[in-house]
Amino acid sequence: MAIASSDAPLQTVAPAPLAASSEIRHYEYVCDDGTIYVYDMDRSHQLVRTISLPQTESGIRGVTVDPASHRLFISYGGDGLGFYGSVLAYDLVSEQVVWTVHLNAGIDSGQVSPDGSRLYMPTGENTPSGVWNVLDTSNGAVVGTIQGGSGAHNTIASNDGRYVYLGGREYDYLDVYDTATGAVRGVGPLKSGVRPFTVNAANTLAFTTATGFDGFQISSIATGKVLFTVSFGPVPQGFPITAPSHGASLSPDEKQLYVIDSPNKQIHVYDVSRVAEGVAPSKLGTIAVAGLSGTESPCAYDCGRGGWLQHSLDGRFVYVGDSGEVIDTANRQVLTTLPPLLNTKKMLEIDWAGGVPVATSGRTGVGHVGSVPPPGIVPPGPPPPPTAPPASQPFAGAPAASALAEVVLGGVGSVAGVQQSVPALARVASIRHMSIFPRSFRAVDWNGAATRRRSSKPAATVRFEDTQPSTTTFSIVALKLASGISRHACADGSGTVARRCYRPVTIGRFVLRDRAGWNRLGLSGWLGARKLSAGPYRLQAVPSLDGRVGAGATVAFQIVP
Repeated sequence: MAIASSDAPLQTVAPAPLAASSEIRHYEYVCDDGTIYVYDMDRSHQLVRTISLPQTESGIRGVTVDPASHRLFISYGGDGLGFYGSVLAYDLVSEQVVWTVHLNAGIDSGQVSPDGSRLYMPTGENTPSGVWNVLDTSNGAVVGTIQGGSGAHNTIASNDGRYVYLGGREYDYLDVYDTATGAVRGVGPLKSGVRPFTVNAANTLAFTTATGFDGFQISSIATGKVLFTVSFGPVPQGFPITAPSHGASLSPDEKQLYVIDSPNKQIHVYDVSRVAEGVAPSKLGTIAVAGLSGTESPCAYDCGRGGWLQHSLDGRFVYVGDSGEVIDTANRQVLTTLPPLLNTKKMLEIDWAGGVPVATSGRTGVGHVGSVPPPGIVPPGPPPPPTAPPASQPFAGAPAASALAEVVLGGVGSVAGVQQSVPALARVASIRHMSIFPRSFRAVDWNGAATRRRSSKPAATVRFEDTQPSTTTFSIVALKLASGISRHACADGSGTVARRCYRPVTIGRFVLRDRAGWNRLGLSGWLGARKLSAGPYRLQAVPSLDGRVGAGATVAFQIVP
């Protein structure tokens, strides 16, 4: 990975709108390949500025902002299958590129953490591994990884910083990464691979769209179960967009959900205010749009006009990517059209006051009920009653691949602040830098011995660092094809390839008393008297010290015949 800094020219098409005034000004940033267009939301969406970033002409995949540091992060370039991507940090105040990193991996639509310290960057929808890289926002260094579902694609960091939601395009569960424990849990199974989605502020409800499905689903994050499925009708044969509902945005007051219906060139609006009480979503209206077909032009890559939706922070507007419309939510009518928005699905709001950014919407319209509102925004409703956090174990029925997090914090860059929620004097163990070599190996031949014996040479060696001397429990989880499916398609007839239909089977555990610092153990390919059969596995390590369970880590390995 190379780290470099560079400057980029700025072109102003009107007097600078970001003057040092105490008045809060609201701007919509429409990010096309190579150029960002800035519109004044309070003054009839006048185009007030363009920013030239020619290095992003290779194709912008995601944008996210940390107002406190004034930085706009853009991911651009390849999204897997051998095509690598890059990320740059642009200072909105000094109008310069602060750093650029060229990753040895793909990129996609990531999001910065609420405290601005970490950037959660998927390795791309074409990447089978399902890994999200964790970048240090101060310099772009990769300081960790998270193991999510295959086809790492869309990302949402919760308003309170407790969770990161991971949407794998080739994975039928929405993954929920716990930033305090490192555990990953799955919501689903869903209709098919996760596409655009949104969540509420209390981290209790997820609203998802899916590959090959015209409609949306609502799920409980607490239980991992689907609550409601709403279909807009069958997808026409040969329809060119793989996600017919490629856009879902929740109003800040969490009462309405806007969802794209590309086959019919419509945006549907649903009342979702009582779904947590078991009341099904009800349709409020439909808005016709002109785009959502054909291809973006000019365009570097992935040019289909699939669409995207984003609410403004105050809920006044909804922006329709790949179509261009700005919808007035008060009357559900098209207010105006922004020409560059017909050619991109990457946009967000950035609010300014006193000459600096003070708030951002993010790419996805998420709920804000009960969360701290951005400056100048009236809270959308009373805070919800306190609820117990979800259990740390995987949800019932969630596959092991989503229930395990491979977190490798440290190495390059600082990891300060990872355990900020833990009292300073508390001793909490944390597993870091866990690795296994080789990742694929044959079980050591023990000649059918019925008792556990040591081989003169292990089949594989596991190395990890523990921050405290602790008792670490290791679980071996096999990933097996779900019952009732063939090796060509899932049982539901969706045509899903077999690798997306694995389910977890925890086949055993063992305990190790380790030491602070580096530790090493050998794997033989046996668990007690049981020889592991050929197939994919996960080794999960969870440390415990003084009754406190610390952050664990997981590595994947393969037993070969």
